[in-house]
Amino acid sequence: MKIPGQLSVQINKQLQEISPRLTGSIQDLDLAIWRGAYGLDGLVIGPKDTKGNPPALLEVDALDVSIAWRELLRGRILGDLILEGARFHYNPDLIDDLKNQKSDKTKNNSDVKQMGGQLVVLEIDMVTIKNSDLYFKVLDFPDETPLLSQIEGQATGLKLTGEKNKKEQSYITLKANVLRLAPITAWGNFIPYSKPQDWDFNVELKKLELTKLNFFLKKWLPLTFTTGDLSVVAEVRSKQSEILGYVKPYLQNVDVVGNREEFMSFKHLGVETVTAIANSPWV
Repeated sequence: MKIPGQLSVQINKQLQEISPRLTGSIQDLDLAIWRGAYGLDGLVIGPKDTKGNPPALLEVDALDVSIAWRELLRGRILGDLILEGARFHYNPDLIDDLKNQKSDKTKNNSDVKQMGGQLVVLEIDMVTIKNSDLYFKVLDFPDETPLLSQIEGQATGLKLTGEKNKKEQSYITLKANVLRLAPITAWGNFIPYSKPQDWDFNVELKKLELTKLNFFLKKWLPLTFTTGDLSVVAEVRSKQSEILGYVKPYLQNVDVVGNREEFMSFKHLGVETVTAIANSPWV
C-alpha cells in the first residue's frame, strides 16, 4: 500500500534539517498493514555543503521497520529494523566538524532524536544489515574500493529507542569481505547501557592477499609484498573496565621487498612501523 505523497514530502522536510551540516531525503514510503510494517526507499543522509562533491554519509536502498511478532508472546511491543543495500561513507573531516558544533549541540541532538522518533515509531530490538558496504575515506583505497563489502549482519537486544535495560545483553554477528578480497567474520555480545561496559568480541579474517595492500604500505612503511596471505584470529573482552584479549596473525608464503633507500634493518622497520601508526590519521 502506497502512502500518499504528501506524507513523503513532510518526511523530506524533516530530513532536510537534521543539523546545520547534514541533510537527508527519501524517494518513497510504503506501508504493509498485514505485517505491521512500513518501509523507506532511497534514504540518503549527507552534508549540505556539496563543494568538492563529497559522498553521502549514508545511502540506503531500502529501510524496513516491522513489528517483532516473537516479542508479542512476551507481552512486549518491539520492532525489527532492516537496512538493505546500505552504503556507509566514513568521512573524518565531516565527523570532526559535527563534533565541533558545540553551540547547537543540545538542539541538534534533540532534533535528531525527534526525527528518529518520527521515522522509527517502534522500540527497536533487532537490526539486520543486508548486502551493504563501508567506505573509509582516510585509507584512500584505489577505484573507490570499500573497506568492507557485502556486509551481512544482525544485532539483537538493542532497544534503540525505548527504555534502557542496563542488564540485558545484546548479540552481534557480522560477515563481510575485506577490500573485496578476503572474508571476515565477527561476533560477540555486550550490555549496551551498563557502566562500566562489559563486552566480548571475536574476529576471524581468512587469507587476505598481502600484495593488494602494497598501495597502502608504500605510503607508511619501507616495504612491499610480492607474495603472501594474512589470516587473523582475535578475541577482545572488557570486564569491569579491564580490557583483555589476544590477536593471532598467521602468514603464509610471504615474500617481502624493502626499499633500499629507506629500509636499513628490522629494528628500523619496527621504528618506522610504530611511527607510521602514531602519525596515521585514524589514531
